[in-house]
Amino acid sequence: YAGLIKGVQGPGKNTLGDILARMVGGDHYKCSANIDDFMGAHAEGLMGRLFVIFNEADISSTAKHKNRSKELISEDKATANPKNVRPFEFALLASVLVFSNEACPIPLDTCGKDRRWVVFEANSWCASMWGEDTWAAFQRHFATDVFLRALRQFLEGLDYSSFNFREAKHTNTQQPA
Repeated sequence: YAGLIKGVQGPGKNTLGDILARMVGGDHYKCSANIDDFMGAHAEGLMGRLFVIFNEADISSTAKHKNRSKELISEDKATANPKNVRPFEFALLASVLVFSNEACPIPLDTCGKDRRWVVFEANSWCASMWGEDTWAAFQRHFATDVFLRALRQFLEGLDYSSFNFREAKHTNTQQPA
């Protein structure tokens, strides 16, 4: 699966990206607003990455790569074609997230029930209810090593063995956002 977080500016999409970058390490993470870094003719943005974020995505940049994006989400391997080097295959390990302020930033096949995407709608509830000062304090806290250790410990303590991703996805697609 790949995740799409779309919505208004300011709810913390990039804050989430920063946390993910720190969890996996900067060498294993790439965030870019240039879709060609990931899917262009000579793209190398996915090689060796565990998390990638297509930031500020919009339909004009993602539509031309619709089939390629399906491959990147579904396949285990991809082909890299760096300039002046023979094309080669590499293990496709990256989990893909798309961040956007646009209403429809990627082409989704809603008639065919595209199973590749989990879509979240972001809003400004936190910033508006807590105020900018409190939200800024949270963001500072999210940047600390203490928070990162606590988050990692929490995630590692969860029991994923009996979680049925297919059933969860089916159940969630049947409910309003």
